[in-house]
Amino acid sequence: MMFVRNVVTSATYTRRLISKTIATSGKRSVKLAYDVIGPESSTSITPIVILHGLFGSKNNWATLAKKINRETQQTIFTVDVRNHGDSERGEGMGLTAMRDDLLILLKNDLQVERCILIGHSLGGRIAMVTALSEPQLIDKLVVVDVSPVRTEGVYQFPEFISAMKAVQFDQSVSLSQNRKHAGQQLQSVITDMGLLQFILTNVVERDGRCQWRFHLDGLEAGIQDILAELPTCHTRYDGPVIFIRGGRSSYVRVENLPAIKMLFPTATITTVEGAGHFVHSEKPAEFMQAVVPFLRS
Repeated sequence: MMFVRNVVTSATYTRRLISKTIATSGKRSVKLAYDVIGPESSTSITPIVILHGLFGSKNNWATLAKKINRETQQTIFTVDVRNHGDSERGEGMGLTAMRDDLLILLKNDLQVERCILIGHSLGGRIAMVTALSEPQLIDKLVVVDVSPVRTEGVYQFPEFISAMKAVQFDQSVSLSQNRKHAGQQLQSVITDMGLLQFILTNVVERDGRCQWRFHLDGLEAGIQDILAELPTCHTRYDGPVIFIRGGRSSYVRVENLPAIKMLFPTATITTVEGAGHFVHSEKPAEFMQAVVPFLRS
């Protein structure tokens, strides 16, 4: 399977591949799909790479990525992580394996020397591991509503995945009807209506059939790896870092601050009041007010 790429730019793109050796987790790395906003080959300004959260895709960031590009003039790459969106399916969902996927994309295909990473939730955890592993590659780090500490009991993700696997799609009705029916089947398990509506955007039509956009078997097999403690290897990242948390979210807690400061000593924490876990989609204007000055600094 080739890289899936939808370029939102008028610039000419030349695909380049080089051979590099990257220390890996031992899992087979997968090809990641990505979209580009801005000139892909520009080297004058550090590019920004955005990673979505669990059950998400690069499409979740499409609108905000365009706004960030307009504000900063930086090229934006929005990436689908393994077993999500248009990226390949892969065995395991460990953070080091997903870091390796990202490093191969950055070093071999995009050939970026330095970039800014923005990651939400699962994407934030991948971004943190990448910055700790390859600090020379990361110019700045933006972590959206997640901490390096495992957060217990926020959502029952294994139960959610089991419920999604049990959803029965009716191939004789429309996509919108299947989304409605899926919501009816899931609402007793996924009681957070905002999260449920977000998940239902992943009911898509492919090859004439309604199905989930993400690979549920892969997510189910790897969910404990996703939720595990950050594999830090006793390192730290000394570059600029901002954590942006939702005021109504419990993913980044006061008791997490020592762990954050130990790994990211320069980190600042900004709270977007009134926002839950999906800070960037619930309060996009306030999110932009927090992130753009940091990106420009």
